[in-house]
Amino acid sequence: MVCDPRGTAIPLVTVGGYLGAGKTTLINQILSHSGGRRYVVFVNDFGAINIDLQLVESIDEDRISFTNGCVCCTLNDEFVVSVTRLAQSGAPLDGILIEASGVADPRALEASLRALEAAGHARFETALYVMDADQFGGLDYIDTETIIDHAVASDLVLINKADLVTTAQIETIMDTLKVAAPYTHLMPTTHCGVPLEILFGQFGAPRQRKATITPSQHSTFFRWDAQRDGLVDREAFRAFAQILQSQFFRAKGLVRFRDAPEDVYALNAVGQRAVITRIPRAKAAGPALQLVGINPQPISDMARIDRALESLCAT
Repeated sequence: MVCDPRGTAIPLVTVGGYLGAGKTTLINQILSHSGGRRYVVFVNDFGAINIDLQLVESIDEDRISFTNGCVCCTLNDEFVVSVTRLAQSGAPLDGILIEASGVADPRALEASLRALEAAGHARFETALYVMDADQFGGLDYIDTETIIDHAVASDLVLINKADLVTTAQIETIMDTLKVAAPYTHLMPTTHCGVPLEILFGQFGAPRQRKATITPSQHSTFFRWDAQRDGLVDREAFRAFAQILQSQFFRAKGLVRFRDAPEDVYALNAVGQRAVITRIPRAKAAGPALQLVGINPQPISDMARIDRALESLCAT
């Protein structure tokens, strides 16, 4: 787990997948139904995006601006420069999504992402991969191994077009991927129906202000909220955060420690990555401990999390 002093980096998500798997569907949903948030999407080809012209505000050579505040840009060699300019412009952005080429290894962007993170311009949130459940069983050995290899490099794999195959076929695909990619989270979807908050980690304010633990089921993902008053021990919280990592695809939260009661820290954990960042006090209100966990499936061992939370607060 890394402690990062920067709290203003823009959340960044990469999305890969073979042609026809559903990447364009996902991008269209982000651009058309942003829910009041402002996203910038980098794509390989404008022509592949089915854009609602009623949402278009302006079109330039390599940039389309939308009336809802979102922006679509072409992905080129100046990508790092473009993101740097966006970050330095001071314009309020809720996230950046990068579409990787259909056959490109998701790891091909790692050097650029590391440079952006080192400069404090972006925070890598999620490596997403979209696969076609209907086509997976009919692929040759090389293509099948390529998809499995890309899944290993991803945080979350959408097994898309689940409505076109049987439950048994979905289970076979998931069993195959679980063996090769045990740390990758899997989510069967139809039309890439995944909540944006699971990609960018923008859970918003916790729903209740009382000291409660509230598991809830919404659509196709499981969400858990917890809030407690009182400062907590820093090292005990690190141990608790590791438990959250082992149970949830994504966990976020705000915490204040006993050894620095005036400071507020944000936890951002996705897959095997976790960062604790000190943030401005003005951005945090409410209880000293506010946590949210989200997962593609319900958590089987909620009792373990309950016990760990009680132990944290009693330490």
